[in-house]
Amino acid sequence: MMERSFFESEAAIDYVSHAFDLAKIDDDPGKWLSSLPAEQVDVLNDELLKLTREDLSAQIASEQEATIHRTDRGFGLRFRTVRDQATGEPTKMRFFRVTQSWKSMALALAALAWSVLAHTLPIFPVIGICRTIWENLIKLDATKDKPAISAYEAVLKARKSLEEKNSPAWPTLTDVQAQMAAGESALEGLLALQLRGLVAVAEWGGAPDKFQTDSNRWKITW
Repeated sequence: MMERSFFESEAAIDYVSHAFDLAKIDDDPGKWLSSLPAEQVDVLNDELLKLTREDLSAQIASEQEATIHRTDRGFGLRFRTVRDQATGEPTKMRFFRVTQSWKSMALALAALAWSVLAHTLPIFPVIGICRTIWENLIKLDATKDKPAISAYEAVLKARKSLEEKNSPAWPTLTDVQAQMAAGESALEGLLALQLRGLVAVAEWGGAPDKFQTDSNRWKITW
């Protein structure tokens, strides 16, 4: 079974990077996260560590203290304990190896959803949002609810693409469909997600309650 490994300061980058892979986003996750206020991403990093240690404990293949050989800052503050007395930089921190599972994949998607929302909203209540999204996502079945999961990934990818174009809008049904594989129905997936409170129509393109309208805009909720 596949495993991922990361130092505690790299949790946010690791999970978002994994989400980029799942949603087939070709970009630098570190650069994407660094475009947000560092204190916000510190909160995300620490929340992801807490969720990993407490709720994904069965997926932790190993956790140990290890000497780091990096100079990058990473994210998160409260878990670092061993620092160089002269520079204040961390010299040792916890190192994790996490086994792949639907729970950990869902946490990666929740981390990406958190970052998309943080880029979108001028005032963003950062604490607890990742957990809320994740707790809703893991109610999906990785096999039975594949259209919904694919649609969620597509909304995230489409919204990130709009962000790169400096557009404040959420993606239309057409935008979401364009990010999905051949034969997959964006509308089917979005309606399944809406029933679970994971997405909603941000703006109707035509008459209200006509979900099949291509110009309807869909947003991530929490």
